[in-house]
Amino acid sequence: MKHHLNYSKEDPNYMLLGKIFKIIGSRKSKTIMGSKGVKNVNMMILSIKIIFTAIFFNTTVEFVVQELKRDKKLRKFFEISDVQMLFKFLNFYQDLNPIHMLKSLTVY
Repeated sequence: MKHHLNYSKEDPNYMLLGKIFKIIGSRKSKTIMGSKGVKNVNMMILSIKIIFTAIFFNTTVEFVVQELKRDKKLRKFFEISDVQMLFKFLNFYQDLNPIHMLKSLTVY
């Protein structure tokens, strides 16, 4: 049985993720992604956050999406205003080219 991803401000794991998310969502990161040809920068940022969380907690992307649908606090932490974004993400994730994503993260 998998445990839920219960968000807490005092949890050191979420504190670290919060700092990482701040860097991922920074203006500089958005500029770099846009210059590398990423068309939907906000969706790419959400994708990176979800994938990074899945890796961080050693779980699947699908599980993280389920938890985001379930937990309002977690959605707020991810800066997702509505659940429809998650459905859009799943469509985006299925079409995602991993090589293109890695190129967008490479800083020269």
